[in-house]
Amino acid sequence: MDPLIRTVHRDRRDGLHPFCVVANAGTINTGAVDPLPDIASPCKDEQMWFHIDGAYGAPTMLTRRGQGIALGTGVGRFAVAGSSQVALSAI
Repeated sequence: MDPLIRTVHRDRRDGLHPFCVVANAGTINTGAVDPLPDIASPCKDEQMWFHIDGAYGAPTMLTRRGQGIALGTGVGRFAVAGSSQVALSAI
């Protein structure tokens, strides 16, 4: 079983209510991108909000070269907050 799912199940068993998972679509330092499709699937199965922090990497998806970043995540919309923050919602 996926470590993420194990943790969610354990938390629920312990009386907690996990509702959100946060991943990166391009970090500030290295531009690293989390395995978004691998994280999106269990979030959908567990009916949890999958927040993709894309302040630096998400705009890349608007380019021809970066279009594959969110493939398989079910990203449905962009939300821009503040001067430089971009969030992707995969609900």
